[in-house]
Amino acid sequence: MNSNQAYLEGYYEYLLHVRKLKKDSVKDVKCTFNKVKSFIDERKANEQFWYFEIDEFVAFFNYAEEKGMSPKSIGKFVTHLRSFLEYSWRVGKIKKNVLDGFSIKNAQVRIPPRVLSLEEVTTFIKALPQVTRIERERRLIILTLYGLGVRTSELCRLNIQHIDLDKRQVYIVQSKNDINRYIPIPDGLYIELAIHIKGQRKRTGPLFKTHHKHKRLSVGYVGSVVKEAAVRVGLKSVTPKTFRHSFASHMIERGTPLEVLASLMGHKTPKETSVYLHSFEDSRKKSISKLEGILAKEDR
Repeated sequence: MNSNQAYLEGYYEYLLHVRKLKKDSVKDVKCTFNKVKSFIDERKANEQFWYFEIDEFVAFFNYAEEKGMSPKSIGKFVTHLRSFLEYSWRVGKIKKNVLDGFSIKNAQVRIPPRVLSLEEVTTFIKALPQVTRIERERRLIILTLYGLGVRTSELCRLNIQHIDLDKRQVYIVQSKNDINRYIPIPDGLYIELAIHIKGQRKRTGPLFKTHHKHKRLSVGYVGSVVKEAAVRVGLKSVTPKTFRHSFASHMIERGTPLEVLASLMGHKTPKETSVYLHSFEDSRKKSISKLEGILAKEDR
């Protein structure tokens, strides 16, 4: 194995074991790098593409377009390469990330994420049973997803020692963007978390465990908990991510600045968070429509 391939293999290991990406996601990155290799072979360019200048990357994106790649696919190439250059910069391989801030126009049309209204979240939580210990813990999983706005993988990695009851905050580590952060615990969630933690035998280790094998929760397990609860409530298309999206949208509705929400969500920039602005616009339109209805009655 040559030094170039060894470096790339090290990056793939980083994605799998540090970033905790799924194998299919890493496979996608490898496909992008194979496209770059095809470009290099045709143009006889520098094999160490992490040393490309911006014009060489632009030439690659133009090459991909000539090969019939869609704007969405090229946009994915940009994302993969930008993340790789960010990694290369952090480990000291390169002096700067030349793709930082670079994007492809019309690369992807963002579809607004599924969001529950405050009324739906309230109904959902109230409908969750609390008789047995298992029911209470499953309810707490959903409360944590919504109350902290965490990713499913972040919830699965939570340890008891990450919960600071004295400071009323949760420490999130190994996040998607490698951004460790603290999230304040809202009052309702704080009480139930405190009860849950005080009921544990140990003060370290996973915050939540499966009940059969007592193992750390998997993303699939959390998904099944949410799906089962959604069926009980009668709501469709509800996933763990729905609660994260709902948290963000409700925070915006309450006037939380994008930069503050970005820090709570673990986003690198407020631009990532702006996708949730649609809920704020929807709320404004609904408010105006109600006012129009009142004015119409007054006109009579």
